[in-house]
Amino acid sequence: MEIDATTATSLPAVAAPKRNGSTHFKPGRSGNSKGRPTGSENRKKIIARVMGEMHVMREYGKRRRCSTLELILISLRNRAAEGEVRAFQALHDWLERFEPRPPTQPVGYLVVPEQPLDKEKFLQQLAEHQRALMEDVNWLDRLGGTAGSNPS
Repeated sequence: MEIDATTATSLPAVAAPKRNGSTHFKPGRSGNSKGRPTGSENRKKIIARVMGEMHVMREYGKRRRCSTLELILISLRNRAAEGEVRAFQALHDWLERFEPRPPTQPVGYLVVPEQPLDKEKFLQQLAEHQRALMEDVNWLDRLGGTAGSNPS
């Protein structure tokens, strides 16, 4: 890298043109042609995989399965309970960072009622409903039964 004395910043080195006029970098070609292999894991995936691995542990005389993350937190809890200050600080930091927090603003529900019907529309719908009920009663009468009576 060269250093520009006027601005005191470093500038990237420029590839010198070769005799045939081409540069070291070819247009349309990646500088890292092989790149990262397909299927390789980044740090986040590796941490998630390792922390999610399941282990068998014995707690209060019973065997149970738990993740690596859970084992770490149980270990921190136990060491903090024994009085280890650094374990307590680490556990406290985890709790501060990941425990659920109460809402900072009041929470509630907004109930939006249906738009009320005007009186005329309501009476019209009521009359239609009553007419439909009367048609049902008339239909039963035509079948040979009478509405409201118990056939014997």
